[in-house]
Amino acid sequence: MRITRSQEQWQNIIDDQQTSDLTIIDSCQQQQLSTSSFYAVKKKLGLTCSSSDLILQLPNF
Repeated sequence: MRITRSQEQWQNIIDDQQTSDLTIIDSCQQQQLSTSSFYAVKKKLGLTCSSSDLILQLPNF
């Protein structure tokens, strides 16, 4: 099911992620949204990515 969020809700999600100890991936999983949606909305709102946003999660082999 698709969830529609307001700009204020997205702003709160982004703010909460930035003030938490969670990675973007973990925060998105907790909020049940895709990381691509998170980054797309963050870009749309004109927010820049910090260097901590650019951490890659490598697969475990």
